[in-house]
Amino acid sequence: MKLEEILFGLIGTGGSWQIYLKMPDGKGVISIKNGLIVSVKYSTSFGDFSGEKALKEIIKAADFVQTMDLQPLKNDIEGNLSCDFSKLMSIFESLQIEREAVREVEKNLSRIKAEKKASVSNFNELINTCAKIFSEGTIDAILFFDRDGIFKIEGKIEDVPVDLKEPFQNFTEVISDICKDRFIDIIIDMGTKFIYAVYNLHSKSAIVAVVDKRERANFELDQDEIKEAFTATLMKI
Repeated sequence: MKLEEILFGLIGTGGSWQIYLKMPDGKGVISIKNGLIVSVKYSTSFGDFSGEKALKEIIKAADFVQTMDLQPLKNDIEGNLSCDFSKLMSIFESLQIEREAVREVEKNLSRIKAEKKASVSNFNELINTCAKIFSEGTIDAILFFDRDGIFKIEGKIEDVPVDLKEPFQNFTEVISDICKDRFIDIIIDMGTKFIYAVYNLHSKSAIVAVVDKRERANFELDQDEIKEAFTATLMKI
């Protein structure tokens, strides 16, 4: 059974249960008391979560659950959430909207292959910076695109499973009217991957890195250096 079916089923019974989950990136426990989700905890290598945030993170990673152990709730617990059937439905609906947006992104860029090559000399500084910060083999792709097209600069896969060209165009149309800065950076979590992008709103171009999520901690330590390298490269092309 899917986690979604189990949660709605247990809430519907009005009973008291605990679900212990193990994922590739961490462990979680969901506590249900008298038909309400009253406590959720989720610990990963990226941080510890509790309450509604933990529940959302677990649901997002539900497809990657390795083990799921259901036990009766025997002891009193410290609650951090009050989630009934209606609240849980609302959470799933909001996450479904996010998933549909992600799928649209994936569908668009899944057709992008390394058919057009960048002039590598323009990107050496950026590639060297990424190689220094991220572990070998964790960069799926580094992409450059502008209003005329998109191509892969570097990365371990030919067929990039993330497409940002159409969302980028929509983003720049909206943000350029209200943002006075020339360069904007953005981070997007996508399950086991995360995306880091720097946009040049004047030239309508961007550089995007698709990286394994386990490298997020390394990225956060050196985010300023990464942004500097991306920005410097965009200023040259």
